[in-house]
Amino acid sequence: MHQRICSVCGREFQTAYAYQRKCMNCRGKVRATCEVCGKAYSVKLGVNSRYCPDCRGAAGGAARTGKYRAATEKFAQMRKEYARDHADVMRATAEKASKAAQNSPLAGRFETNINAKTWKLIDPSGNRHVCTNLSLFVRSRPADFPNTVSASSMFRKQAACLRDGKPVTPKTCCGGWYVEEIPTYPDATQAYVAERERKKQDRADWIARKRQTNPDE
Repeated sequence: MHQRICSVCGREFQTAYAYQRKCMNCRGKVRATCEVCGKAYSVKLGVNSRYCPDCRGAAGGAARTGKYRAATEKFAQMRKEYARDHADVMRATAEKASKAAQNSPLAGRFETNINAKTWKLIDPSGNRHVCTNLSLFVRSRPADFPNTVSASSMFRKQAACLRDGKPVTPKTCCGGWYVEEIPTYPDATQAYVAERERKKQDRADWIARKRQTNPDE
């Protein structure tokens, strides 16, 4: 019989084979180091485990929370230092991006804005107005809407009442103007909006599945 020290658990054992380096309990296992406490432990070969048994529960979750918080604070500090050292470059880039967005037909103040909806409005005289991009329509009629921000907010409140099946009250009236129907996206942007909502839902589903699989992460 040969006296050997197990290469995984470190315990002494007896074996009839001179080349054996693992005890019977550690066959098919390897040595790993816990990312939280730094303790060495044994894990089955092929299992991607990052934490020892003591750190997989609530205590390990608290330790990992502190570890991640420290990493987040370090990253925030790095961002502050970068912003301080590259303030001129970041300011110039922001101004360039802002001008590009304002001139873009998909992001600027145009009827082709990707978030613009088609609105059907009734003025105090009973005339019907159809417009795309409510904010652009309100800004183009300063005589009817002196306060463009308040007017846009009132119209959106009326649309919310229509969407919820509630009556439009005088409190939501905008100088005698009313929303006739619930605003909708134009045909040109409906496909884009549907794809954007699908990606948001896919992202939410992925996060939900990840939390169910790894509740301590």
